[in-house]
Order: sequence, then structure tokens, then C-alpha cells
Amino acid sequence: MVRMALTGVLGLGCSTLLLAGCPDTVSNRCSGSECAAPGADAGREGGIIVIPAPPHVAGLALGEANCMLLSDGQVRCWGVHISGARALEGRPAGQYGFAPVTGIDDAIQTSAGPVACAVRRSGRVVCWGPGARGMLGDGHAHTDEDFTLTPVPVHALEDAVQVSVGHFAACAVRRNGAVACWGDDIAASSELQKPPSNAPRPIDGITNAAAIAVGSEHACALDADGTVACWGENSGGQTGQPSSGQYDDRTAKPTKVPGVTDAVEIVAGWDHTCARKRDGSVLCWGGVSSSEAFTPSAQPVPDLTDAVELAAGQRSTCARERGGTVVCWGANDVGQLGVGLAPSILESSATPVQVKGVSNATAIAMSRFAACATTDRGRVACWGSNFNGVLGDRDVIAASPVRVQGIELAKSVAAGHRFACAIYNVEAWSLVACWGSNANGALGAGVANPDLGRIDNARPVPIPVPGLTTAADITAGDDYACVRSKEGTVSCWGSNTNGVFGNGTTTPAATTTPQPVPALSNVAEISASPNMMCSRDLAGAVKCWGSGFNAPTNEPETIADLTAVQIAAGRGFACALRARPGDVACWGTNARGTLGDGTLTRSPKVPVNVLNIHDAMQIGAGHNHMCAVRSGGEVMCWGSNDTGQLGIGQRDIIAHPVPIAVKNISDAMEIHGAQWSTCARRRSGKVVCWGSPSHAGNPIGLEKVQLDPSEDSVGNLVADRFAVGQLHACAVSSEWRSGVVCWGADGYGQLGDGRLLYAPSPIIVY
Repeated sequence: MVRMALTGVLGLGCSTLLLAGCPDTVSNRCSGSECAAPGADAGREGGIIVIPAPPHVAGLALGEANCMLLSDGQVRCWGVHISGARALEGRPAGQYGFAPVTGIDDAIQTSAGPVACAVRRSGRVVCWGPGARGMLGDGHAHTDEDFTLTPVPVHALEDAVQVSVGHFAACAVRRNGAVACWGDDIAASSELQKPPSNAPRPIDGITNAAAIAVGSEHACALDADGTVACWGENSGGQTGQPSSGQYDDRTAKPTKVPGVTDAVEIVAGWDHTCARKRDGSVLCWGGVSSSEAFTPSAQPVPDLTDAVELAAGQRSTCARERGGTVVCWGANDVGQLGVGLAPSILESSATPVQVKGVSNATAIAMSRFAACATTDRGRVACWGSNFNGVLGDRDVIAASPVRVQGIELAKSVAAGHRFACAIYNVEAWSLVACWGSNANGALGAGVANPDLGRIDNARPVPIPVPGLTTAADITAGDDYACVRSKEGTVSCWGSNTNGVFGNGTTTPAATTTPQPVPALSNVAEISASPNMMCSRDLAGAVKCWGSGFNAPTNEPETIADLTAVQIAAGRGFACALRARPGDVACWGTNARGTLGDGTLTRSPKVPVNVLNIHDAMQIGAGHNHMCAVRSGGEVMCWGSNDTGQLGIGQRDIIAHPVPIAVKNISDAMEIHGAQWSTCARRRSGKVVCWGSPSHAGNPIGLEKVQLDPSEDSVGNLVADRFAVGQLHACAVSSEWRSGVVCWGADGYGQLGDGRLLYAPSPIIVY
């Protein structure tokens, strides 16, 4: 029999299904020798985070929402949907903090990715979540903003026995062994990519499927005869065929994986696939990514001979063994192996290692960066990243500002990709502290310290940057930050891959402590972007450097014919407020109209005047757009508007090389942009934002795309200064004793309030 209740335990593109000899978890019976033996309650030895769950948990599905299937057919979900909407409104709801999915009381199997889906006892499939890319499969066209909390039926699919949700597509096995998929056509190359299908389409060549597993952009079907056929992206060999290692390497139709026979279960990770054989051994093929080593041929997993269930994440895989223990292998950068901070396997393990504190598991599941197990005591234990709220103790997106711990008397703040920094006063010193992701040493905290955790050594509370005592200004790029001292010098730390250290090279590639930028003095202002830095000195001269400006020299170079009173750098371009009142000039790339001169012509090092603005008093840059605050408080923006970041009441994919007035704002004092959004501080001190709540978080306090400013987008915050990162924003507020508050995504601790980020070692929450 096909094991239904535990199929589809996937995260963004990870799924699983079991075949004969497995427990019938719907009826709570056990049929066959592979049933897990009971053992001690999870967490008794300091086990992974333990979340109380309703009794009779029949299965788990982890993705951007996390759901459990109960033995009575109900489905309950928890966590935060990364698209910016809650997995279910009302969380936490009920005694156990799991919100019930409306209208489902007869589910037999669940799966989760960007959307969640369930197979009902009748064979009908229902899905809920965001409507983008046709992933709901209901036969209707949806916009990127559409989101349903109520399950909708997948069009004309009433005879399913299993569903699997991947990152860009979902598939179901029908009772007759056929397979139907919806969402992206994962088999097509980028040149031949068809529009997403919002209704199931048959997959030719599959007639006897017993199970299906969908990864990021590939899928595999388990035939009833124990063989496996895969199709879709093959950049890492994940379809089991020879690969060029290029993204466009595709397996166009289901093709048998050589050497795989007698399989009873398959799982698909981001770009790898594994199959469990009837004898308990496991074969895997594929790789971590196209840039790293991969194998397109099925290879046995060493030291694993008695597996009874598999689960796959983005770069990790876990197996439940016959005795109830769980072993995992692969990446461990966010604790997804569940082994704690063992020095020998902090980063990864090529061989299975035992998860601490779990000895009586009855089912397992994985999302991209986390894993969970149910126990014979009816509990759910989880470990790994808490990016989507899987650990059950908190939200990971804050729509309202939360206070950063331990910082008072703050003077300024900067927000990078997944981290933030602030300058604050202690007696006569002006110090710097940073928090969030420490990727490439972005926190400037010196040598790596295991106590800082495992998400790139993330730190959810501020940590001082050593050696800086006279800081006057701070700015941040993706994974680096720079400080201007009161003496007019500049120091930077973090990633130097774009040459932002200004030393003429990209060496060192990264540093964890501040490094002086040579050839700079009397600096009055600095501005960072993802790939370039700019400075302005006391005389108004502007210099820029980095791969977005003058690679490969990467040394500060003066911008000719420019005397500025303010600067702002974007991705490969920059603008300045000229000394003559109100004029704005820009230089650099211009494919999105970011120079504002009415053309799309590049002007790498020669400033061109922005059209129609002669009374600007402040400017702010996003990745691919720029805005200016006029003397009366109106705002003008130009450049890219693909997520509504120009605030003009619509979004589109055309360049806007001429400034356009932002709607519904006439009292702005300060403005800053990010990749997908823009925020402004009004004269009242309130911060308003517009644009997209992003593809992966809620950085600006919005629940959906907002095409122009709204007074309530960041609640009642009154800010003195603020900064916007990619997925979060921070502000200095005198109402908080000149402390720092942040809001938005917090998957890497960038809100600085000390909340839980991950569980690499056993801890008990409840």
C-alpha cells in the first residue's frame, strides 16, 4: 500500500512518499516490520525544540507554511508564510498554538512549499496560500498578491492518491498511476519556458506511478516496479542523467535513473534526489548546487542500512531508522543536522550523524533549512532554522517595530542585506554595534566565535565592533559596512568581493574587523550600495569605487565636474545633490532609467542632470531606483518600478527615466530605498513605506504590495532617522530613549531583539 499520511513532508521543493510495509498512520495501525519502536520521550536528553501537538499526529509537511495532518483528517498549520502573509490568521490559536485549516476534516495526505496542499479522502486535492505562478492549480489566473487562507480545489483533480509541492511546481499521482502537474513547466529550458499552468496537465510517459517527489525545478516518479524516472532541471545531476553543470541543462521528459531498482520511497531536495530501497539502504544523486561538486549517478549513502523513512531539505537529508532514531547528513550551517555545535561537523557532514535527543520518532519531515520529527508520545520536535517559524515559539516577521536590545543614545543606523548597525554614545565615545547575519564578517566582530550561533554566525542582539571609538556616520551594503570617523577617515569590514575596501584589489575577499580605506581624508559623508561605495569630503568633492563603478581598479576616483552637499549610491549608479540649490546629478548604469535624464544611456563617470528637479533637499537610493524629496515635502522617483517602489499608483516592468511624483505624500523629510521598496519619514516623524513586501519577507510593515504611501504602514513609529535593508528596516527614535527599533523579516536576527533564530542543539521550548 502507499503510505499517504506522511507523503509530501517537504520544504521549498522537498517531498517524500513511502511504499509497502509502512505504518498506516491515518488509522494508527502498523502493517509490516518497518514500524518504529517506542522509546523515551523526545527531548528528555535535552532534545531539539519540542512543540506540544494535538494527539494522533499522522504526518507533517514543512514549507513556507508548516502543517500537520491529524488522524481524524484535520490539518493544522503554524509558522509564518515567507511571502509576507501568515500561514493562517489567528496564530497562535487553540490550546496547542496550531491553527486549523478551514473546511478540511477528511485529509489523508499533505504537502507544503510556497503553497500547502492536501489530498482528501475522496481523491480531490485542495490547496491554499499564494496564487502566484499557478501554484494553486485551481484553473484561475492569479496575481502575485493573491493569497487565500481557504483551501480551493485543484481543477479537475478528483482521483489523487498523493500530492507533492515543489518550489515552482506541484504534481499529483492519480489512482490509475498517471501523473499531473501544475505551476511552471520545469522541463522547459529558459528559452522555451512556457507560461505557468494554473491547472493540472498530464506528464507523458508515466503510467504506473506509485509516488511523486518534486524538488526546486525537477521531479521524480517512483514506478510500482521500484524504478525511478526524473525530469526537469539537471544542473546538479538531480534527474540522474549526465549534466553540464549549467542551469539550462534540462531533462525534457521522464527518464529512468540508471542503477535504481527495488525502491520503495523517493524524496527530492533543492537539487538532489534520494531513494530508499526495500532493504533499508539509501541511494542519492545530484548535488548542492551547480557551482559545487555533484554526481548524476546514484550513490549509496554510507553507514545507512535500516532506514524506514526519508526527508530532504535544500542541502541536507534525514532518515528515520527502524529503532526510532533519526540521522541526517549534508549542510549544517543553520543546525539542520540537529547535532548541536560539535566542532567536527559545524558546517556539514558527508555521512549520516545522529540527531540528538530523538530516539522514538514515528515520522520525519524537512523544509529547506529545518527538520521535524513526531514521536510516539504525540509530540513534535524540530531543529534547524526558524526562518519560517517552524520552531513554533515566535513570528519571524514583525509588521510593527520591536526594540533592539541594549542600545541607547543612538545617533544613526544603517541596514544591510540581513544585518544592521548603529552608532551610539557611551560617555565620550561614539561606538558601533551590529546584529543579524555575519555572512562574510558583516558584523565586524573579529574572529568567528561559536557562541554567535550558526546562521553565518548570526547574532540576534547587538555586538560591538572593536576598534571604533569616534564613529560619526555609518552605511551598509549587502554583506559589508563602512564607518566615517569624526576625523574624516573611513573604515570598512565584511565582504570585499566588489572591491568596496578601496584598496585597489578584492583582497582580502572578506574581513571580520574594520580596514581603513586608503586615499581618503576630510570625509563628510559616505554611501554604500551592493557593489560600490561613494564618499563626499568637506569641500563637496565626490569619490566612488568598487566593481559597480571602476573595476578592476577599485580605488577611490573623483567624479569630475561635481560639488555636492549629499550623495546616495545604488547598484552600479549614484546620485548627488549639487551645491547649487536643488539640482540632482547622477552617473553610472542606466538600463532602468536610474540616471533620471530621460534616456537609458550609461554615463559611467560623468554626472548628468536629472530632469525637472531643481528644488531637492534630500535624495535616497534603492537598488535600481532613486528618489528625491523636494523643498515642499513632495517626493519624485525614477528608475525601476517592477514592485511599485516608485509610489506612482501602479507597478510595471518598463524603465522610468524621467522623475515622477509619488502619490499621497507632501510632507516628506527623509527618504531611503531598498531592492523592492521605498520608505519616507514625514515631518511628524512617522515612517511610511510603499512597494512590495518582497519576495521573501515583510521588510516595510506591509501585508501586500502597496503602490503609494499609506499613513499606517509602520504603525505609530515616530523616528528621528531611519534606514532600509533588503527585508527589514530600522530607525532611531527619541520616543524610545534614542534607542533603535527595527521591523520586517528577522530570519537572521536583523531585528536585534534577541529572539530565537535556530536550534542547532537540544533545547525545550514547552
